[in-house]
Amino acid sequence: MSGPYCALTREEVAYPAEYLGAYQPPPVEGAPLPQTIRRSIRVKDVWIAEPNLKNCPFLIPYEKMRLSLNSTLERIKALGGEEITFSNYIYFMDFEKPLLQSPSQVATSEADLRYIVGKADEMGIAMTLYLNLAPGDLKVSWEIPGEGWLERLIDQWAVFVVDQAKLAEETDIDAIMINHFDYQPGIGGFEGVCQTKMLELLDRVRAIYSGQVLFVIEPGIGADLNKLSDLLDAVDAFISTPYTSSLEISADKTVSVDNLKRLYSENINNIGVEFARFEKPFLLRVLIQSEKDFLIRGWNEDMFFIERSGDPCYLKNLTVDFSVQAVAMEAILEAVSEVQRGGQM
Repeated sequence: MSGPYCALTREEVAYPAEYLGAYQPPPVEGAPLPQTIRRSIRVKDVWIAEPNLKNCPFLIPYEKMRLSLNSTLERIKALGGEEITFSNYIYFMDFEKPLLQSPSQVATSEADLRYIVGKADEMGIAMTLYLNLAPGDLKVSWEIPGEGWLERLIDQWAVFVVDQAKLAEETDIDAIMINHFDYQPGIGGFEGVCQTKMLELLDRVRAIYSGQVLFVIEPGIGADLNKLSDLLDAVDAFISTPYTSSLEISADKTVSVDNLKRLYSENINNIGVEFARFEKPFLLRVLIQSEKDFLIRGWNEDMFFIERSGDPCYLKNLTVDFSVQAVAMEAILEAVSEVQRGGQM
């Protein structure tokens, strides 16, 4: 057979025993979560166009991805998932100016996004649309260069957000975020410009989109929230990502449910206390990978070739450890339940 990969149809595959990892999988006590907590599952945001590297015979662009999406949605429904999140994104073309890609260059096309929303809707699954601003291969500064630069960035970002908001309204997407993941510099010192420009964008989005508008809060941590209060009051909900590298600065680096639960609880509680006055619901974006050093080094991009310490693709040399993911997931489920029962978030 010229392309045996193309003929793979098995639902189950084998993996090396060492992938199970170094720790005993914990008993499941953190699930199910309280019924008041809505369950959301992320769908992979990178789609591979056909023909792929194995030249499998799919004539429609992304047909294989669409078929994979269908089976994934069936699993999500079976697991009790109530909604999915999906990210669409554009790249920086020039950081100094700054210059962003146009909506016509968006990563996931309108046709494919409509397909995703439609299939989810058929199964009674809601959808939240995340938006990313990716540096790509450009060297970027993680400190905002100046007020004028930030104004120009938000003006260009607004073009993309409005484009996606129009599509979200047409397809009945339940919620959309107004700022972005990936490139997330802290906005401390630039609160005034950020609030003014983002409120302008929010007004434009509200004029064309009737769903919920979300704001990711990480760029605002450490900023003067009094100077952002109008913006934070105006959105419908917050998105927050609990620390991924939880053990990086912890004195106790024990990989155990108790230790990680303590760290996750502190992190989530601190966020809840800082933003409690705005009385908004939170969407917690939990990122946990089955990689040996994940709790020390944090998230590893799971698609692209990335250079680190002279290794042109360090991802090939990561050590798979399912038990790290199992322990961390149990810990954060217990932490979320505890925080929710305590009314901190």
